[in-house]
Amino acid sequence: MLDKNTQQILQLVQQRCQQKNLRLTSKRSNVLQLMLDENKPLSAYDIMASYQIYFQESISVVSIYRMLNFLIQAQLIHKLLSSNKYLVCSHITCSHVHEIPQFLICNTCHQVEEVGIGKSLVSELEANIVSTGFKLQRQQLELYGICSDCQHLQ
Repeated sequence: MLDKNTQQILQLVQQRCQQKNLRLTSKRSNVLQLMLDENKPLSAYDIMASYQIYFQESISVVSIYRMLNFLIQAQLIHKLLSSNKYLVCSHITCSHVHEIPQFLICNTCHQVEEVGIGKSLVSELEANIVSTGFKLQRQQLELYGICSDCQHLQ
């Protein structure tokens, strides 16, 4: 049985995909559902193992990667480059234009918080990068530290 919040998110995502002429297949939707329910960064292999448990169906890791790529292109999930894990976009239900994501990753509990970077800061960073002659291919920051919950435990 789907959690009511997860069910509402999946219905909204389905509507948005239809509006954008994107095909959210049942398996893609299942992967997204699994990621919403897990609510933490997952590797493709984590998703593959959980998929079998959740849906009593085996699925290859190659298929999982294809589904994850679709979900990234649809701006529903993000890939953490440093750990090769995936997480649901914290703005999945928003209709506004998203800022550049910045991920705050706790070294202790490994929770991840997505925070948007303001346009003025991004513009300044881009100007600094261009001045060096470097060609930026991806705009994503992953910052490591200790979350406030873990700080209170120390």
